[in-house]
Amino acid sequence: MPKRLPLSSVRPAALLTAALCGGALAATALKPFSLDIENASGSEKYTVSGQAPASYKADNFFGNLEDATRKITMKFRAASTLVTYDVAAPRKVLRSVKTATRQLLVVDTQGNNSFSDRYHLGMTVSAKGVPGRFVFCEASTNTLGLITEAIAICDSLSLKKK
Repeated sequence: MPKRLPLSSVRPAALLTAALCGGALAATALKPFSLDIENASGSEKYTVSGQAPASYKADNFFGNLEDATRKITMKFRAASTLVTYDVAAPRKVLRSVKTATRQLLVVDTQGNNSFSDRYHLGMTVSAKGVPGRFVFCEASTNTLGLITEAIAICDSLSLKKK
């Protein structure tokens, strides 16, 4: 009889695969959101908009999208190139994807006391609406399922120059 993998090692991979295939938000009621963002130097201003579950709140004062009940925070920044995400070690890379229009890195920082949350997402997607621009998304949470939700939210983003 073939040896089965424990459910704990199969589930994270299955969740990330579902998100990368675009199915992570399919069963959730979505609402539109928009946030004012800028590039790293602050010289360019944009409005980023997308779809998120109804439990998320957009906060333009702090510039983030957050679900306080389920404890996930997302931040966004405009970029002229694909931004590489880097998190201080120790870390375990759970997923890394690099294409010409999308970069994604999901890390597990369990055991590193510098982080209050266990899972972190750094993702850059080509901006729909502004050719030659990208949106960098960053998310932190203690629940891997919320990281898959964050990936789907980042994939839904469009950008408009202010």
